[in-house]
Amino acid sequence: KKQVSELRKEYAAEVKAQVAADEAQKEAEQKEVTRQKLERQRLKNIRSAQNAILEKEKRERRHQEWQEELLVEQEKREQKAALMTKARQLLVDELEEEAPLWLTTSEEVE
Repeated sequence: KKQVSELRKEYAAEVKAQVAADEAQKEAEQKEVTRQKLERQRLKNIRSAQNAILEKEKRERRHQEWQEELLVEQEKREQKAALMTKARQLLVDELEEEAPLWLTTSEEVE
């Protein structure tokens, strides 16, 4: 009877030790899973921040290009306006030169 009692105590101690070891292993595995998850999230956050920086630089670069494009278009408009003004002035000059002939008879022109 005493041997059975000792065997039961030994078995209970072994079971208790095995349960504790299993729980410790389970907790260690859970900690590792949590650590890996946090590491993945950290890397994702880093990539996200880098992408945000790149997008901001891209927007700034595009804005700068747009500003330069506006300047070029403004210059083109100004050149076209100057050309039109010059053409208008040439036409006015030509008409002013011909104007005295409009009130003359065809015999005076010849």
